[in-house]
Amino acid sequence: HKTAGIHMRLYARAFVFVDPSSRDRMAFVNVDTWAATEAVIQGVHEKLHAWFQGRYYSRNNLIIAGSHTHHGPAGASAYMLFQFSSNGRVQQSLDALIDGISEAVWLAHHDVRPAEIFIGNGMVDNSTVPNCPMPNCASRNRSPTSFLMNPEQQRKKYFGDDNVDRNMDLLKIVDAK
Repeated sequence: HKTAGIHMRLYARAFVFVDPSSRDRMAFVNVDTWAATEAVIQGVHEKLHAWFQGRYYSRNNLIIAGSHTHHGPAGASAYMLFQFSSNGRVQQSLDALIDGISEAVWLAHHDVRPAEIFIGNGMVDNSTVPNCPMPNCASRNRSPTSFLMNPEQQRKKYFGDDNVDRNMDLLKIVDAK
């Protein structure tokens, strides 16, 4: 299906962390797209390199994480497998992701302030999905046959009869007050 226009706004949320002793920076971006493709990462890196004259951000301190939404634009990957739904690369989609992510980092870079970081861990199960009609709304192994091909020692790290890892890590960043 080909579509046009904006169905749902997508966001890039960037956080810049500064080491107090060295003043080195690290940028973390959570973006509403299925993944941070190599083409997107390269484009953002090039744009930040130009904007900041090669200072502050490199491939070593720039993390871009996709939220894995299925509402993002297609055609932003350099790999053919991920271009089937868009019938090839769509430069407009790639440019929109690069521009939005880069702008988010630019804004965060110029708005650094003290913050507190909390790291949590919890279980994801069906209680997190109210009125779930299926046995595994919140988590499921979409490829149990493939999963069983993994070494037994690796499979033992997962719990439950369905071999699903229900542990979720959460990073929470709040303004220090």
